[in-house]
Amino acid sequence: MITTAGVLETNKLASGAAWLLLLEVVHGATTLRYTSDLTVTTWNGFIWSLRPIRVESVKETLKAEITRVVVRIGISDLDTALMNTMEADGFVGSTVTLYIVNSTLLAAPTAEVTEQYTVVESDMDTEWITLTVGMNNPMLRRFPRDNYVPSTCRNRFRGTICRYAIRPETKSGLLGPGTNISFEQRPGTTDFIRYTGADFAGVGDRFAVNDPISVTGSKRNDGEYTISRIVIDGTSNRSFLHILGSDTDASFALEDEPQGATVTVATICDKTLTTCTQFNNQPQFGATPGIPEGVFG
Repeated sequence: MITTAGVLETNKLASGAAWLLLLEVVHGATTLRYTSDLTVTTWNGFIWSLRPIRVESVKETLKAEITRVVVRIGISDLDTALMNTMEADGFVGSTVTLYIVNSTLLAAPTAEVTEQYTVVESDMDTEWITLTVGMNNPMLRRFPRDNYVPSTCRNRFRGTICRYAIRPETKSGLLGPGTNISFEQRPGTTDFIRYTGADFAGVGDRFAVNDPISVTGSKRNDGEYTISRIVIDGTSNRSFLHILGSDTDASFALEDEPQGATVTVATICDKTLTTCTQFNNQPQFGATPGIPEGVFG
């Protein structure tokens, strides 16, 4: 809204004052301020640096389109903050405020016109940084928020929604990283992962038969496997995770590897309801089995 002093200045038949365009771009903790004047402008307690600014006219249509404005800022190699931010993420999401002030009324804290926008697109060439600003189009928002599929869980395994290994009724499904894990190949029978840690007896509280697991950090045995049997040996203070199918399928076979590598054995999830039920975590299953083509459809 134009102030009374601005109205008087506007209606003068002749005046040596100029109407200035001030541009403020707020991007996180960085705030850039520029003026269209030929000299540096001081207004509202801030210094506004000299920079070529162009604002294209707003197009009016009958198509119910969201209004967008194109703002161009002249490029200067000396303005490292401007260039670095543009090269990093293009200012998308930043807040852009346009002020119109009169050169004779710079002591006034209120601008004659204030318009605020959000950067939705950006581009750059050898001369100009081009910011397309406007309001976000609510028609482009994803609705409903979640993607509902019949049989594949959308939640991140062990995440805040899945909560596997956080729920007291589920097993932790994690062993290591540490140097207490070794591997042994047993031709004609199941290969196994041996654990000799002080808490060896707790392996049965961490894993269950048929759990899919991954091995990482080893020298020769990284991969995905399925537990066929769990053996707790109190005599030798060690535990064994036997690998399903290793006696008939070479792709499941382990190689002999002594302790020494920093190995992690962790439960993995194939995002199915069967596995989620096996993990006793089905209340957190992130799919919708009841919709068409689902397991309950």
